[in-house]
Amino acid sequence: MGSKGVEGETLSNPGEASASQSTWKAAKPTVRARLKGAANWIAEHELWLLALPVGLNLIQLRIPLQYNALSLSVIPLVWCCRKVATGSWTRRTPLDLPIVFILLMTLVGFYPSVDSGLSMKYAFKVIVEVALFYGLVNSINSLDRLRVALWVLLVSGVVMAGLGVLNTQWAASKLFVLPRLYEKLPHLILSRLQPLSSPTGFHPNIVGGTLAMLVPVALALLIVESSVVGRLLSGLGIAVLSGVAILTQSRGALSALGVSLLFMLAWILWHYRSLRYALIPLGITIAAAVYFTNTIQLLEWLLSDVSMPMAGRVELWQRALYIMQDFPYTGLGPSTFPLVVPVMYPLFLIGPDVQPGHAHNLYLQTGVDLGLSGLIAFVALITTCFVMASKVVDQGQNKASSIALGLLAGLQVYLIHGLTDYVGVSTKPGIVVWTIIGLMVALYRQCHRRDLS
Repeated sequence: MGSKGVEGETLSNPGEASASQSTWKAAKPTVRARLKGAANWIAEHELWLLALPVGLNLIQLRIPLQYNALSLSVIPLVWCCRKVATGSWTRRTPLDLPIVFILLMTLVGFYPSVDSGLSMKYAFKVIVEVALFYGLVNSINSLDRLRVALWVLLVSGVVMAGLGVLNTQWAASKLFVLPRLYEKLPHLILSRLQPLSSPTGFHPNIVGGTLAMLVPVALALLIVESSVVGRLLSGLGIAVLSGVAILTQSRGALSALGVSLLFMLAWILWHYRSLRYALIPLGITIAAAVYFTNTIQLLEWLLSDVSMPMAGRVELWQRALYIMQDFPYTGLGPSTFPLVVPVMYPLFLIGPDVQPGHAHNLYLQTGVDLGLSGLIAFVALITTCFVMASKVVDQGQNKASSIALGLLAGLQVYLIHGLTDYVGVSTKPGIVVWTIIGLMVALYRQCHRRDLS
């Protein structure tokens, strides 16, 4: 009698069945190898695949939330493929625990939220930004890739500066009055950019704060680039970013940039022994400026606006503190500040025609959205970033130290500007912030694995 083969046919020769089974078993590893190869390819191209959710997060197309949520399916796909290809979900970082708490408190915030739709958009942004962070950490495994990522960030900043020139709601009288200059700036029809901005255009403080963060990064590229072309392009990028940031007249962003550039200068002088003595006149100049400055007038100049006086901003801060006292464990709910404040915490020093969308303070708004636990996690995340960057900076006079210094100064701009305004995860520049943090962690991991000098 014949025997049955693997396909179910009757084979007259038992040897054929044995050969067929051997062929099938030999083919199994090939299929597995192909699947693993495909998973490896997806894991290696993680950043390209994340372009879909990141892009939707930026342009905010008017589509139902459920369709926007479909773009997030890319994230578990990539993570599962990385698990198959490398045996781990992601590379471990010192920021894992703070990030887990931030994600957890974002979910907890749905319980007190009065608008689940707004909170859902906030949650989507946080998930996309965290995925981008881990995408950078997993993809950047050499200094060459890091430099490419820095150039992509710089080019993206220049593009943002161009869009800012075309569609910013300019405030032409904060620092200087040049109406003719602003009249000559080109403008696109606002409706064309409405998916990227509000119908009135980009807010100058948002544009200024975003571009100011990228100026120190561009300076770091100028330092590490050895070719003339690279230095010329990075210098051109610095000019574009700085010029548009100045046009925004964002006092908080420009003040934060000035402080961060002084920090970079002080570090450079300190690490060159022949230039350390220059720190003495620099320190004396700064001390004299602080001593002879009228603090009250400085705060009035920094915090006052046409639509909101300094007292109004202080009142917003008070309301944020009240909310943190009333909702210490859960927060008020992500992005619900403008809905709840007029009802439960009415304002008396800000006119009814002004509807503040946030507390005008990064730290207070984080506590309002995520509660005290979320605020502590955010502070822990930022503190850990500073520790990691400082360790790389202190390694010596090499390219890695210069890049770390530029990234650290860019993060400083974000944090100092956050004292008077809110540029957080619920705003588009949150992508830039998490990109800087991701590059910083990737650099830290590389410097602990081998010397990048």
